Formats: sequence, C-alpha cells, structure tokens
Amino acid sequence: MEDNQKQDMVDRKAAWIERIFDKLYTATIKNPYGALLVVSVMMNIWQFNINANKDVMWREDITKLNDKINAAVERSVQRELPKQMAPIQAKQDSLNKNVDTSLLNLNGTLESFKKSVKQKFK
Repeated sequence: MEDNQKQDMVDRKAAWIERIFDKLYTATIKNPYGALLVVSVMMNIWQFNINANKDVMWREDITKLNDKINAAVERSVQRELPKQMAPIQAKQDSLNKNVDTSLLNLNGTLESFKKSVKQKFK
C-alpha cells in the first residue's frame, strides 16, 4: 500500500513539473522577456535558499567540530591529570607529614611544660 502511495506521489510531482515546464515553454514563445524575468526571480530565490542552507550546515559542522575538540581535550586532561597531580600529591603528603610531626612535637613540648610547671609549684 505504501509503495503505491509513494509511486502515486512521485507521478503527481513529475506531472506537476511537466506542466510547469510546458507553461514556461508557452510563456517563452509568447513573451520571452517576461519568461526570462520569471525564471530570473525563481533562480534568485533558489540561490538564496541554497545559501541559507549552506550557512546553517556550516554552523552545524562547526558545532560538531567544536564538540569533537572539546571531547578530545577532556580525554587528554583525564589522561594527563594523574601524571601532573602525582608530584603535587607527594608534596602535599610530605607537608601533611611535617605538620603532623610538628603538632606531635608541640604537644610533647606542651606536656613537658605542664610537667615542669607542676613540679615547680609542688
């Protein structure tokens, strides 16, 4: 059923185009300048549509390209980030260890100070 409908639509469009060309031929025979004017206007409209579609397609292509570039950069960052973060993480671990050691030393010093103060005032 659908094939018959598609074929019927194709036949109707072909018949419409054939009628248009017949009318254009008849108009050209009767008045060539008027026919050329009509053809010129139709060509201008057609070229305008092609140019507008070209701009839309160009924007879509640029958008797709930008998306691909962004995805590639994101993948690269995900691969390189651990390599670049390793020295920073090691430095932070070292600093944390030093801070912990300093806090232990400070706590020890505080405890010894408390002991000495208690011994002096006994």
